[in-house]
Amino acid sequence: MRGLQRLLLGSLMGAFFWSLTWAQEEEEPAPYVGTEACLRCHEKEGKPWLQLSHSRTLQQAQRPPDQRGCEACHGPGRRHVETSQPHPAILQPDKLSPAESVQVCLRCHQDRVRASLWRRSEHGQGKLRCYQCHLPHQMTKDPRMLSQPVVDLCLKCHPAERARFGQVSHHPVPEGRLHCASCHNPMGAGSEKLIQVRRDQAVVSRSGQEVDDLCLSCHAEKSGPFLYEHDPLSGGLSDGCLTCHLPHGAPHNQLLRANVRGVCLRCHSDIATHPQFSFMTGNCLRCHTRIHGSNVDPKLLR
Repeated sequence: MRGLQRLLLGSLMGAFFWSLTWAQEEEEPAPYVGTEACLRCHEKEGKPWLQLSHSRTLQQAQRPPDQRGCEACHGPGRRHVETSQPHPAILQPDKLSPAESVQVCLRCHQDRVRASLWRRSEHGQGKLRCYQCHLPHQMTKDPRMLSQPVVDLCLKCHPAERARFGQVSHHPVPEGRLHCASCHNPMGAGSEKLIQVRRDQAVVSRSGQEVDDLCLSCHAEKSGPFLYEHDPLSGGLSDGCLTCHLPHGAPHNQLLRANVRGVCLRCHSDIATHPQFSFMTGNCLRCHTRIHGSNVDPKLLR
């Protein structure tokens, strides 16, 4: 009797462990087949891709199978190849959620794009996907595989800025001397409006400081330090440079928000009605020549 019990118990345990092994085999991800197998059916997408630096990097022999060739982005392909049918293991970025689609690219590009900054950025919050700007399978003139030149690509979604660049005074973006990425980081910068932040700027002490630092990286002569500072530059006004200037374009010289007198009176409204100055008209800069700061005159006269 005991022998029969042991036999039954042994059979049950064998069946149990066999079922576990079978379940594990079923759950294992489909194995990898290599780029050549993919190209037999996907020649249209694969042939241009083989000419790209993207391809040369992903097909390096030292890369593990899950990070090599087509399967680095699209997942293991054997079951798809064997059945010629769609398989859950095959990833199609256009059918994934925006966050999942971006994550496919971030597997390799985390050195260029910080996931935390991307998720907090306007582009990340707007549910953009990498392939809306980059073409991973096609040959383009841009080494970053952009579908269009940077400025055209940005202005396609930002038409208001296109209009501003047509104003009398504008940054030389239409002329090709600057482009949008000169000031903005489209991948996320940890600042408002995707403003480029200097790598040595560990702490932003006030709102708008990153904008001022960006402006002064080109306009260093305005940076001081000055013995007598103008409030916008010293941090007395949180908008900094943008207190007086519009960054993309303006109908007034020097990217000013209004004519010179109008800009000044936005803050110095007491001057407009003061009897001593009521007779004065015209440009304030005729007297206050050192408008960004002075080392000799508290009224910025020289």
